Amino acid sequence: MIITLAIIAGVLPASLTAAQKRELAHALVCPNHLSDDTARIANTDHFMKMYLRFAPHSRAGERMVVRDEILNSKKCRDDIPLQHTYPET
Repeated sequence: MIITLAIIAGVLPASLTAAQKRELAHALVCPNHLSDDTARIANTDHFMKMYLRFAPHSRAGERMVVRDEILNSKKCRDDIPLQHTYPET
C-alpha cells in the first residue's frame, strides 16, 4: 500500500491554485514577443522557478506541459523553438 502511494505521488502532477495559474500566465510572455534567445530563456527560467516555488515537488516535464498550455491559451506563435534544456528536478 505504501509503495503504491509513493508511486502514485511521483506520477500525479502537482496541483496549482487558480491564483497561481493566473500569476504564471501573467509572467509568461509569448516567445515571439521577446527580442532574442537570451530573453526567451530568461522568461522561461523565471516561469520554471516560479512554478517550482508554487509546486516544489513538480517535475520539469510537467512544468513544460503547463508552459505550453499557457502559451497555447495566449495564442502564441510557435515559430521560435526554445533551445534550452532544463534538468529534471
